[in-house]
Amino acid sequence: MIRSPKAPTTPRLALWLWLIALVLLPTARAAEHSLYVDLGVEQQKTSWLFLVEPGLSIQTRPFALRLAAPLRFDMEDRFHLWSRDWDALSDAGRVLRELSLRVHDGAFRLFLGNLTHTTFGHGTLVQGFIASLDPDAMPLGANARLQLGPVALEAMVSDVFGPEIFGGNLSLEPVSLFGPTYDRLHLTGTFVADPTAPGDAREDGTRGDSSWVILYGVGLDWAVVRTERWQIAPYFDANFNGRGYGFHAGLLADVVFRPLKLSLRAEWRWAQAPYAPDYFDLAYAIERRDFWAAGELPISQAEAVAAIDWAHSGKVELRAESGPLSATAVLAAMGQDLFNASVVVNAVAGDFELSVFGALRHFEFGHNPDRALGLAEARYRFLDYFYTWLSAGQLYRLDESGRASALFTWSTGVGVAFLLNPPPEPNR
Repeated sequence: MIRSPKAPTTPRLALWLWLIALVLLPTARAAEHSLYVDLGVEQQKTSWLFLVEPGLSIQTRPFALRLAAPLRFDMEDRFHLWSRDWDALSDAGRVLRELSLRVHDGAFRLFLGNLTHTTFGHGTLVQGFIASLDPDAMPLGANARLQLGPVALEAMVSDVFGPEIFGGNLSLEPVSLFGPTYDRLHLTGTFVADPTAPGDAREDGTRGDSSWVILYGVGLDWAVVRTERWQIAPYFDANFNGRGYGFHAGLLADVVFRPLKLSLRAEWRWAQAPYAPDYFDLAYAIERRDFWAAGELPISQAEAVAAIDWAHSGKVELRAESGPLSATAVLAAMGQDLFNASVVVNAVAGDFELSVFGALRHFEFGHNPDRALGLAEARYRFLDYFYTWLSAGQLYRLDESGRASALFTWSTGVGVAFLLNPPPEPNR
């Protein structure tokens, strides 16, 4: 994501969002209001930053709103404001962390904020998509879902101010159209596009012209077994990208051993370039511009995929849930003895919270990955209103030419959070 020159716009947008929230605050009497303030330090390579972040949260039954005003000051430049945070509209997600709406028992759901771990359907086109892995950008994305009887429609856009990726998914329960509800059989259709996919790099370091990348497909799944403990559902997807195509045949199995729930997905794929499985995945935001970090020249994903004969490949995904613990691990073959792997863990134990995300990209067994990225954060609450945190990880920063370079960053600090209108105590 290349930074745009719209510097004055984002601070004005942030100011308007906060003013609107403060005006609405007194009217939301049935809502739960909370306020927090974080203070800390952060290091990015050789840069030391001082962090100040106030935030406001409003929670009600139909909607939730979270606003923040993150300010980072360069400690090595007379505490000037870190300009990378406010130099483009792609920073809007720093302010509007969440605006969600859920009505009619979830028949309609809307989310505005930074998109993370977004998946469509069986995940053969959009799998765990993350809108940004660049700490300088937090785009404001949108995801909406509407359920009308046997028909469900979902749509998403990665950045409402400059859509790089957008798409939709339609799911239909065909048997339910002609009789009682039968939600074991689903037909799906998916469309996803990147209208500004970068071209390949030239020898002089410049890039070719951007062009559209469009992927679309249809799918079928059927829950042949569904009991309180077991669920087994085979599925099949056929996806297309211009002259390329891919076929996915998989099996999803869920088993419950209370309080543990295990989900296993096994998938076989056949792909013909310029199609690649899991095209819009967790690292697409950087790999759309820089597919192989080890290459002498940055290669865009659109160009690299067109030159690879993917043929047979497979994927295995395991997910475990038990109370406040959830973990997901994925291993996906890319063909040519290359693999992608990722893991996501979230855990809560009393006042302690831990979240971990990691991924290895384009690696052979026994060899270093082409790209490694990850982020871990631990948070501990003490004295009712106070908490401390430690965060560290390796992300990627895009330079002006579009090349992605590894960036190790860590931060730590303390915060305070309290309710502005605590709920009344129950009558005794």
